[in-house]
Amino acid sequence: VVGAITPESGLYWNESSNGTGYSVDVQGNVVVLIVYSYAADGEPEFLTGAGTIRSDGQLPEAPYHFQHGVFPINNVRGTLLRPTNGREFNTSGPLPPGRVLQQAPVTTFAMTFLTQDSIWLRIGSNSTIIYRLNFGIGGFGANAFTPSLCANDYRGEWVFIDQSTPTRAPWRFNFTEVSVPVDFGCQRPLSTLVYRDSSRNAEMRCTEGRITEPAPPVFLVKGCEVLLDGQVLFSAYYEDLGLDRIIGSLGPLQTFQSEIMRRPERVLGMRVK
Repeated sequence: VVGAITPESGLYWNESSNGTGYSVDVQGNVVVLIVYSYAADGEPEFLTGAGTIRSDGQLPEAPYHFQHGVFPINNVRGTLLRPTNGREFNTSGPLPPGRVLQQAPVTTFAMTFLTQDSIWLRIGSNSTIIYRLNFGIGGFGANAFTPSLCANDYRGEWVFIDQSTPTRAPWRFNFTEVSVPVDFGCQRPLSTLVYRDSSRNAEMRCTEGRITEPAPPVFLVKGCEVLLDGQVLFSAYYEDLGLDRIIGSLGPLQTFQSEIMRRPERVLGMRVK
């Protein structure tokens, strides 16, 4: 069974709720969630919660497309707590006499991890999808499923490990060239985007799904393929492309007719910082 997804640590948000944020930190098998929100009177407050990663998740109510190959689904469930009576901002020393830090339960939360940098989050009876903030990596073109967000910029140095063959030497690429101008922006979707490492004769080709050359058109699953000397080494389904981490499978992207998003021969890629 293909390994389930664990999200990247970072700050998350949903653009429809600008001003509210979520900090997600993953350490081993534990996920910590901090919610930056507001009380009924408009004053800021934060809630905290934590839970152990479980692999018995169900598909959420969110309108996701194909989910073939997703299982098992990692998820976290827990209770959100509201801390009160804590230390005042920018102070030190012991708490004032009679003041005791308290953490009162507020409601339950659940997070389901279907992609590298997006999380289906339910707090109480309300659910939403939150996305990891992209502060400085940039992007190219609009994302087909979230049109106001950019496709990630994968220029830079990457290391990929074939987890199905531990004795295979890692692949290391430094993608410094891209097939569109750097200042392309995020105004319209791209059908194909190519990153190149000319020193290693390697490419990372990302597609929105339709390949018109050679004819007739071929409709692939959205994602990226990494090629060395013109041959496909591995590919990654769109949902498995994070800002700093890529989970792929050996071989090329599948066609829509196959409805196979992931294969067991897993390849893990990490951005070198």
